[in-house]
Amino acid sequence: MNTIREAWRSFRSARSTSGFALLILTAAMAATTITFSVVDGIVLRSLAFEDSDQLVIIGPQNRTYSPAEYFAWRDRSDAFVTLAATNVGPMAHVPSDTGVSYVRAWETSASLFEVLRVRALLGQVFTSANEIAGQHLVAVISHEVWQRYFGGDPHIVGRSIRMGDRRRSEQPADLFEIVGVMPKGFMYPMHKGRPQVWIPLVLEGSRQGQSGAEVIGRVRSGVKLADAQSQISAIHAAVAAAEGRPRREDRRPVLVLLHDSLVEHVRDWMLLVLCAVSLVMLVACFSVANLMLAQTSRRRRELAVRASLGASPGQLAAALAAEGLMLSVTAAVMAIAVAWWGLGATKAALPAGIPRVEDIAVDFRVILVTLIAAIVSAVIFTIVPVWQAARLRPGELLSYGAMTAAPMRPRWRATLVTMEVSFVSALLVVSTLFVGSFVRLVRTDLGFARSNVATFELGNVQGRTAQVIEALETTPGVISVAELSSVPPLVQEAYGGTETRMRIRAAGSPDDALAVTATTYLVSPAYFETAGIQMLRGRTFAESDFPRSVAIIDELAARVLFADGRDPIGARISLTASRPPLTVIGIVRTVSPHGPEQAPGTQLYLPRRVDAGETSQIVVRTSGRASSVVPALRTSLARVLPAGTPPPTVRSLQDAFRAITAGRRANAGIMTAFGIVVLLIGASGVYAVMASSVAQQHHELAVRIALGATGGRVARGVLTRATAYLLVGLVVGSLIGRALSAVFASLLFQVQPSDVSVYATVTVLLLSSGLTAAALPAIRAARIDPIIALRTE
Repeated sequence: MNTIREAWRSFRSARSTSGFALLILTAAMAATTITFSVVDGIVLRSLAFEDSDQLVIIGPQNRTYSPAEYFAWRDRSDAFVTLAATNVGPMAHVPSDTGVSYVRAWETSASLFEVLRVRALLGQVFTSANEIAGQHLVAVISHEVWQRYFGGDPHIVGRSIRMGDRRRSEQPADLFEIVGVMPKGFMYPMHKGRPQVWIPLVLEGSRQGQSGAEVIGRVRSGVKLADAQSQISAIHAAVAAAEGRPRREDRRPVLVLLHDSLVEHVRDWMLLVLCAVSLVMLVACFSVANLMLAQTSRRRRELAVRASLGASPGQLAAALAAEGLMLSVTAAVMAIAVAWWGLGATKAALPAGIPRVEDIAVDFRVILVTLIAAIVSAVIFTIVPVWQAARLRPGELLSYGAMTAAPMRPRWRATLVTMEVSFVSALLVVSTLFVGSFVRLVRTDLGFARSNVATFELGNVQGRTAQVIEALETTPGVISVAELSSVPPLVQEAYGGTETRMRIRAAGSPDDALAVTATTYLVSPAYFETAGIQMLRGRTFAESDFPRSVAIIDELAARVLFADGRDPIGARISLTASRPPLTVIGIVRTVSPHGPEQAPGTQLYLPRRVDAGETSQIVVRTSGRASSVVPALRTSLARVLPAGTPPPTVRSLQDAFRAITAGRRANAGIMTAFGIVVLLIGASGVYAVMASSVAQQHHELAVRIALGATGGRVARGVLTRATAYLLVGLVVGSLIGRALSAVFASLLFQVQPSDVSVYATVTVLLLSSGLTAAALPAIRAARIDPIIALRTE
């Protein structure tokens, strides 16, 4: 108890130093707490299902399989407790303050609830008897829908909910009876659009030929994943052989743990952020260690007097350790409060599509880790001061008379500041690499214009597509409008959708290898101009081309299909044996429709007739920012769309690009913030060390100036010492940063861990900030008045 009181007394006697140390530690621990809570909730923590390590998907993620494959796996494999099939469903129409709101429904086999081992909170889940057409009009709703849209009605079971396509208001919606409510927090699937309603997936009978089911299963206890994989692969091959289909490597089923499938696209960069915040914590510890060392140096006479009065070295060491522990625990408590307060903002700032955001919390597990980090931090930044206190020699120290501070060897201070600079430079190297990756990413030419382009989906509006296009073309700020059948570039990757892929080959070519699988678009003549896709050779479509068998291919397809040297323009390509060959009339640039980090693939363009009587995608090119024209587009659409038609969601391609690159943007932003923080902490550490060194050498410097040393020479000596600390730390830190970057090299984009420009940038940043911080102590040293200094001593 006396030790705690003495620690508190010491804490109050040096308020400025203790307050600054507390600020540094609190900021670093708050960043660590928030970062760990995010990484723990998303990546490290197990899924909230019973024995979740037994849950697998037959992937890769988003891969769908035919009903025949699902039934074969379910009925023939004994490696699983059971399997379940799921598929995206219609939109559920729920009552709201605005009339009707729409939430995503998901079609699933009844076995899903057995696979996940969850039960309904109210009512019951549907059963396999509901997987038959005519018996399938039942639904299970989420706890959120029950509370938000039905006011938590305890009699919700038995009520009805409508399901239908909100884009096709002319089609009547079906009524589904609500049979159950799921527990709070239940969510599946976790990687797509937060489904809130579950309805039976009908695969038998009329839908037997339908494809597109994702498959999830629970492996039996004791069965190895490799054995289950072997069974699945063998059954898949048998089904393909029975149907007379060739075995395709790209369709090979792969068992993936459900947890891994959810976090595989965020695990690496989140672990990188966790490593980065650990470096921030280490930099803060070394900075505080230097502050405590300087404070201990100023108190050496006080400690010596206490030792001469009977205090043992252990008691003196315990007092300093208690001060450090009190400082660290206080910072931890404040950091937990800051993290608790800022967690909501942190969740909101996470990129869209991050799974398991609802599992992020500052709970007992996070608090425990923070407190452990506080204790470890206290050990790190007090070990040197405590060790020095244990070696105090009172007689030697008291012999220095009235000097304000006894001299001390600077090796520990130099070591600590050098280590601090090392970790600062290591984090700066990593941060600069990832910021550079993001800069190169956003500057990548995707082959089309993403600026000033808006897009939306237009449902079947019964022959009014031409009117819609005409109304949009006359909208102020619109340059051109085009229509296509598939989702435009970037939109599928950002928001979902389907694309058509067709196998094409050069007609009449004896070499069957001259074939490609191309993403196929049906487009109106204005599409290439509107999307900013460059025509390299030939011509674009004309209105008269629709009845004709013509096509436009991209340059990559042209190189592969006509590798024999023939001129692609005027040549013919074949799609299937049942369709006549197509004449190539143009070649356009290859585009990267899925963003800069995926291979571009090949594209095939066919002419599309306006008012084809089906859902289409509209692309609009604007003279300025697309977002500024969106209100005018909505006004024009309202004039021509049928009354009661829900307005389409208008998005810009730039927004879609931001959604695709959101993870990298978040990573670059976090690493930039960490880099700035450690640079400031490092600069303050250099300043504290040099200022303390000048203060301790005040008498020595005064004597040197009195003996003829100029102020400039004294200042250069201070700056030279600071430069030595910075250079040594820079070399060591660059090696650490290089090694750490190599571990996460797969996350870099068009940047190598050995990029010389990165290390040059870090060198400039570190030296400029460090020498700026050391300049003020150097100026103070140069301005020492020897007469005043010696008179004071």
